[in-house]
Amino acid sequence: MESQKKDNNTWKEWYLAIQGLFYFAQGIMMSAVLMMVVYFQDEFGVDPGTAIAFQGLILMPSYLKIIYGVISDRYPSKKFGRRRPYIFFAGLISAIGWFIFAIIKDFGFFIILMALLINLGGNIADAVFDALGVDVTPPHRRSVYQGIGWGLRGLGGALSGIVFGFVVQSFSWSAAFIIFGIFCAIAIFFILLIKEPRDESGNYVSGDINWGDFGSKLKEKDFWLISLFMILAASSFAITVTYSTFMNDGLALSVAQIGVTLSLLNIGQFFGALISGWLGHRFRFKYVFLAELIVYMGMLLIFLLNPFSSLISIYVMSIIIGAVANAALVTLIRLMMEFSTGKTAGMSFSWFMSLGNMGMTLVGAIFISNLKKISGSYLIGMQAQIIFVIITIFFSLFLLKKVVKTKKSKGETTLLE
Repeated sequence: MESQKKDNNTWKEWYLAIQGLFYFAQGIMMSAVLMMVVYFQDEFGVDPGTAIAFQGLILMPSYLKIIYGVISDRYPSKKFGRRRPYIFFAGLISAIGWFIFAIIKDFGFFIILMALLINLGGNIADAVFDALGVDVTPPHRRSVYQGIGWGLRGLGGALSGIVFGFVVQSFSWSAAFIIFGIFCAIAIFFILLIKEPRDESGNYVSGDINWGDFGSKLKEKDFWLISLFMILAASSFAITVTYSTFMNDGLALSVAQIGVTLSLLNIGQFFGALISGWLGHRFRFKYVFLAELIVYMGMLLIFLLNPFSSLISIYVMSIIIGAVANAALVTLIRLMMEFSTGKTAGMSFSWFMSLGNMGMTLVGAIFISNLKKISGSYLIGMQAQIIFVIITIFFSLFLLKKVVKTKKSKGETTLLE
């Protein structure tokens, strides 16, 4: 009890500013990573399908986020704490990656390695900072803490697309990556200002993650069913991670115009998340999720009419795609939270999120890329995502029924009915 009291005493209200700064930078980083695909195509002449495959590789550190937080929890530094050493390491490799990536003039192994380093640093910082937030944030400030983080992450993504395109057009790709990289690295180092909690003896509080418990979870059949579901469901939303390539290769927009479309996509995602939260609070979960998936499927069918015939229609569709896709994606994440229960709830949720990233950036993105090669049209590849949506609808109905039945048999309440 005393230890918990000490935890809350480490909290300072200005930590909210660091939270906002970091997640604003995370939104910037994600936009820059998506623009790397365009950079590879425009500056080095990389084939679009190959560029998308490399994007999946570059985003690989996001598939492993479960590992970073757990390692920081299990292997702390007695002198510097559980989180700080990993935050410092993340900032260091991120800064190195950004700088070297920006000055490399040839496409090859080294530039991909630096891109991986950038994303590794960002994802280590993200996972460890999430854990640090749990360590220091008192319960009555957690909603505000998360609200500021997600809001400014969306704002960072929205503003950065426009700014990035402007800097590239006015100066160079290298200048854009260096400017964005400096900001992202500084935001990571600012986390070091947050004081970690200590116990009554003045020692840093240690974690209680048990790998054995999670190992037992991996032996459960339902756990693997949910894992498969998450990969397939997240693959439905790969349109968002291939959007910059579609704008560049499919519609031949300028870098500045692509930046604007990504900004509008982020704005749409922000409002989609708000709408999804409002719907989920007022209506039955199952019906909200199914309705969002059906609306998303309808939007994909609209692509048959080729609604990208003018720049204005492209901008409008960017907002619609962001809103509709993210509304369903947010509800999917809410579903994963409900599936993550017991002592391993945190680790299970991180596992599902890692698989979701994999499904979106590898399975779904490569699916779209290969169909584009076969058909010659990105629109056909995007429309074919309806296959994943249909699978998600029926798979989710099966899982929802199964989970509700299990929870009722244990006398537990659930919001999934």
